[in-house]
Amino acid sequence: MRRLVFVSIVVLVLSSCVVSPLPEIGKDSEVRVVYVSLTGDDGNSGLSKDKPVKSIQLALFKAWKEGINYIYLAEGEYTPNNGLNQPSEYSGIVITNGNIRIVGGWNSDFSKIVGKSILNGQGQLKHVIFASNLGSLKLYNLIITGGYADDYDASSIHSRGGGVYVYNTMLFEMSNTIVISNKSIQVGGGLYLNKAYTVRIYGDIGYNKSYWAEGDLYIWNSTNVVIQGNIFSNSKGVYIVNSENINFNGNAFNNSYGVKIQNSTNVLIVGSIYDNNSSGVHLEGSSNVIIKGTLVSNDTGIYGYFSQFSVLDAFISYNNDGIRGWYLNYMSILNCDIFSNYNGIYLYG
Repeated sequence: MRRLVFVSIVVLVLSSCVVSPLPEIGKDSEVRVVYVSLTGDDGNSGLSKDKPVKSIQLALFKAWKEGINYIYLAEGEYTPNNGLNQPSEYSGIVITNGNIRIVGGWNSDFSKIVGKSILNGQGQLKHVIFASNLGSLKLYNLIITGGYADDYDASSIHSRGGGVYVYNTMLFEMSNTIVISNKSIQVGGGLYLNKAYTVRIYGDIGYNKSYWAEGDLYIWNSTNVVIQGNIFSNSKGVYIVNSENINFNGNAFNNSYGVKIQNSTNVLIVGSIYDNNSSGVHLEGSSNVIIKGTLVSNDTGIYGYFSQFSVLDAFISYNNDGIRGWYLNYMSILNCDIFSNYNGIYLYG
């Protein structure tokens, strides 16, 4: 039976205005902090600015023991056995409890933020950050690099999430943070999230690689997802599966594909998606999707398969296919500029 594709006026009910929050920097009189510095000493208490510890993992233990949520990292490059865990422990840092805020980029006396702290797995760690079964995790002012989830067993947690691996948290937030040059055998070369019930990503994700499967930013079974920033030069781009209430408001370019949404609902995609080798936006089995913004110089601007979506106020140009749809349940196009594509709009089924 052939399906009907309707073109109609759609009322936009999702907001595309998302503002990146400032880091939660607590005043000394308001919060307690564990301090970490590459010039610190693990024999110190870590509870005062002049006595930082050196190991981030030890700081996390002290935070748990003392009921502290904040960890401040001085500037510098933290590497295996030099602030991060040793390679035999698989992960640079492991977080399995509480509500943790890691704030990097502090100067040597922790009086102000002057840059970013680098967490570099140097290809020796399966995950730079591994977090599971916690209330919330917030990361600020970090560069996360050099993780390699190299387990060839597809069911292994160590085959995904080379940069950051997060499982089962009420809140994950990343702000003013760069996830760059990490690798995974399976998915989530840069960042892997599973069962994250509020997700806020305000940062850049680039030059990550997933060898066998899809998504260098991979989000699965999650809700209330906000993504801002630049997703660039990854092998597989953004892949969101079995999730709902998604707001992508950023730039995706020079990836295999830009943004792929599968079996998900209530999605707003805004921003610039260009120069991707496959689809700019790829939809499979998804519904209530609204696409706005600019889609230029992709193989296919928008690809839809068994999906329901609306395209509003979009600029779709210089793609091989502007819009390609297979067995769509519903599609609408309103106030769009669609020109100079090799094929403008192609629908089947």
